[in-house]
Amino acid sequence: MRLTLRFAMPRTTLALALIGMFGCSDTQKNEHVDRGQACVNNNEDGSHSVDVDFGICLSSSCDSLDEASCTAVVDGDTITIRASAIVTSPRGFADCTADCRGVSTDCEVPELTLDSYTVWYGGNSQPLDVTNDLSVCVTGR
Repeated sequence: MRLTLRFAMPRTTLALALIGMFGCSDTQKNEHVDRGQACVNNNEDGSHSVDVDFGICLSSSCDSLDEASCTAVVDGDTITIRASAIVTSPRGFADCTADCRGVSTDCEVPELTLDSYTVWYGGNSQPLDVTNDLSVCVTGR
């Protein structure tokens, strides 16, 4: 006994439907978490802020930055910084320009009431002397 399947749609329509079903795309999203370097800065008004440089390069013709964010949480004498960037890039090999656009973000640090803290970013730490340090940088992953 021979079994034959017949489809009521053209083969190209079926192929496109299957591609859509399995999520094939010519781009991909990459999330970069706690990468690069985070610096806690002592501002002139006495507040503190964080600048994060993810240490990655984007091609202006191929890559797009979807989102970049950071948070700084103070718990006792510890400041923990978390940062992420979501980048959309072409899959496989693409004819992209060789320019390099950096990815960065910033955020505010809650009020610091102690004289010294340990700043954590990406599993690494550095001491921060609130009264003497203008900036302290910690390298992440």
